[in-house]
Amino acid sequence: MPTAWSDDDALLRALGEALAEQTAVPESVTRAGRAVFTWRTVDAELSALRYDSADDRPPVLVRADGPPRRSLTFETSTLTMELDLEYDPDALRGQLVATADVEIPAYVVVERPDADGSTVDVDAVGYFAVEPFPLDRPFRLRCAGTVTPWIS
Repeated sequence: MPTAWSDDDALLRALGEALAEQTAVPESVTRAGRAVFTWRTVDAELSALRYDSADDRPPVLVRADGPPRRSLTFETSTLTMELDLEYDPDALRGQLVATADVEIPAYVVVERPDADGSTVDVDAVGYFAVEPFPLDRPFRLRCAGTVTPWIS
């Protein structure tokens, strides 16, 4: 006994009509999706910038004594991140300093907006280095439930 779905042409037409229908996503679903995306990092404590050498204004007409360099310090209640950005050659060097009751994390994750994060080992005293490290794109660091703001 043939059915409507026995005819391949009729089946393809019905499927085409079903796929051609465009239904708008309800606004409540869109809002819920955005809210979930916003809260995806709620467990990460945002570290506060405590020092940025770019804010130090050198006196006018002072000759530079080497390649450009930038130092940054970020703090949370349990961890301090001290970063040195060197622009010639491009490199990122840093040290993690933990409070007395917290262990130094074994690694940091370097995140870029346009790439997957890369994991960098941290030594026993908290030092880490990434070379070469192109400083022409924003990045941030994530470790032990802490994340820095985007750095550019």
